[in-house]
Amino acid sequence: MNKSIKNVKWKQGLVLIIPLVSMAFIGSYMGSKNDKFSKEEAIHWQQQYEEKYESYKTKPQPTVIDVSTTIDLFPEQNSYKVKGNLHFVNKTQSEISEI
Repeated sequence: MNKSIKNVKWKQGLVLIIPLVSMAFIGSYMGSKNDKFSKEEAIHWQQQYEEKYESYKTKPQPTVIDVSTTIDLFPEQNSYKVKGNLHFVNKTQSEISEI
């Protein structure tokens, strides 16, 4: 194999390897800095959530049949506004008294 071909293949390999290695390091760094909730806090939050909404588990629920949204972006203010409409239908045989 010619020396120039080996050199080109070696450079092509670096072009692929360097971004992959960089992404792996950045991802692991970001993951280690994500200390918003400890594992115990996350488990506690999940337990509270499940206890709060457990009564709705067996109640009939409406079905969303249509969603429409409007999103306004304001890059100068680094903000956005979202407006949406959901169309629900009762596809159960029971009356839905609460949502």
